[in-house]
Amino acid sequence: MNRGQLVPQQLIVSSGAAAYFELVMGGALTGPAWQGLSALGSPSSLSEQDSAATAIMGGERVWAGYTPSGGQGVQVFDLRQLQALSTNIRGDTPETLSLVATSFAGTANVAATILYTEAMS
Repeated sequence: MNRGQLVPQQLIVSSGAAAYFELVMGGALTGPAWQGLSALGSPSSLSEQDSAATAIMGGERVWAGYTPSGGQGVQVFDLRQLQALSTNIRGDTPETLSLVATSFAGTANVAATILYTEAMS
């Protein structure tokens, strides 16, 4: 059982068109396929990722930002003001932080990563 915290540091995004990005804490995902980073080359990591979900419901928006039209390269946003993510006292119910990208018109090719530090207990 892993117990610890994930402390968000930066969000790095790139988009080929104007897009709206949100970070949502505690939203319910539709069709997630969680993968532990421990199985993806980070054996000591307590974090998991999903890139299969198709929708999100509920949760609290804790950050939002935009990328301009025309694909302005890579943008970096500071996330150090966000609270750390953790689990409950038993370590079996983690908090989730979802990155939601929405194009303003048509589709946009987007890429994003959240950089964070881990603190195990």
